[in-house]
Amino acid sequence: MKTSNRSCPPCRSWASRRTSRTRFSEFSPQEARNERLLTALTIDQALDARDAFAKALYSSLFAWLVARINHIVYKGSKRTSAISILDIFGFEDFKENSFEQLCINYANEHLQCYFNMHIFKLEQQEYAKEKIPWQNITYTDNQPIIHLLSKKPVGILHLLDDESNFPRATDFSFLEKCHYNHALNELYSRPRLNGPEFGVRHFAGQVWYNVEGFLDKNRDTLRTDVVDLLISSSIPVRYL
Repeated sequence: MKTSNRSCPPCRSWASRRTSRTRFSEFSPQEARNERLLTALTIDQALDARDAFAKALYSSLFAWLVARINHIVYKGSKRTSAISILDIFGFEDFKENSFEQLCINYANEHLQCYFNMHIFKLEQQEYAKEKIPWQNITYTDNQPIIHLLSKKPVGILHLLDDESNFPRATDFSFLEKCHYNHALNELYSRPRLNGPEFGVRHFAGQVWYNVEGFLDKNRDTLRTDVVDLLISSSIPVRYL
C-alpha cells in the first residue's frame, strides 16, 4: 500500500548523510562572527545528546500514534488528543535511585491520592449523604508528600526546574536548596554523611535519591543541529 510522506508511519529508521550523523554524535556547532566552529563533545555529552534525541523522537512517535488511533476509532466530529488507557506505575526503590525513579514515584503518589479520594473520602461522604450505616475508615493522607515534591514555589521539582534554568547551577546547588527549604520537613531526609542524595518518605516507604545527573536529565534539551538533522532526513520523520 502506497502512502504519502505525511501519512506514512514514522517508524522506520531515520536517515541522512553519514557525515551529518557523525558530526551530530561527536561535535557541537558554535557560531562566532559568521564562522561555524565544531567543538568535540565528551563521551557524556554525546550520550546525553543521543538520549535527548531518542526521547524526542519516540515522544513524537507516541503522539502521532495517539492521533492516528483517535482518528480511526472516533466516530464523532470533535477531535481529541487523548485515548483512555490506564497504566498503573510500579513504585520503585532500587539500590541507586535517580531522576527517573523520582518521576515514577511522584506519579504513584498522585495515583495513591486519587485512590484515597475516591475510595475513602468521597465514598464515605456518599454513605453519609444517603444515611447508610457505615463504620468510619481511617487512612493516611499522602497530600503532604505531593506538596513536598511539587507545591510552588519550593517543591523539589520546582526547585529542580529553577536550577535547570541557570547555566552555572549544578546538581549540588540543587541539593543544597532542597536541604535549605525542607530540612525541617519530617517527610524529607538529609544523608548522615555529606553525600549527593536526599530522602523522601513516600506512602510506600523511604527512598533515597542520588542527585548526580538530575539537572541534565531534567533539561533534556534537543540541540538545534539535531533538529536540523531531522529536517534534512530523507525519511518522513520530519513530519512528526
